[in-house]
Amino acid sequence: MNPGWIQAVDEVFSQGKRYLLLGGNYNAWNGAMFAVLGENQPPAASPVEPRTAYSCEGCPPGKPVRFFFFPRSELNRALATETNYTHMIRVLPDRIQVFVRESSPESGLLAIYEFDREFNLLAARRTDAYWSQHRRLEQEGKLRHTVEECMEWKQRVPIKVWTAEQGWSDQLPRAGQPGHAPPKPR
Repeated sequence: MNPGWIQAVDEVFSQGKRYLLLGGNYNAWNGAMFAVLGENQPPAASPVEPRTAYSCEGCPPGKPVRFFFFPRSELNRALATETNYTHMIRVLPDRIQVFVRESSPESGLLAIYEFDREFNLLAARRTDAYWSQHRRLEQEGKLRHTVEECMEWKQRVPIKVWTAEQGWSDQLPRAGQPGHAPPKPR
């Protein structure tokens, strides 16, 4: 059970176990999500605070192995897009890529999060279309800083991760794994 829709499904064999990977929207915080479920675990529910609008009475007792929340980007907010959501998961031999759509499908505005096969965040980057749109919004006065001053580019932006052992915490991409540099102005 997840308070929001599931848009992407894949699986990975890692650490001698098979995992189900789910991505979509997490309405409890109005953003994108990525969940990792164990193959032989009981049915699970996304972590939601009890007694809130999205808590679920009688939901399955199981919990995800890991649950990631990707907050809306500044372009998502500036364009007044309702929410962002995970629309694709790609399993590669050495990593897992999670693609988060930040606007309409035709816009190409994506955030790409890369994880190792143990589900640790390695890198977070934005597509060239994202940075081109950023420059356009700068020129229109909808953003009050340049791409080069943008905190989403200059600093590693944390995501939220939930585990049964620790609950919620922030996770940053590992040092030495830079995000995608924005394109040079034309």
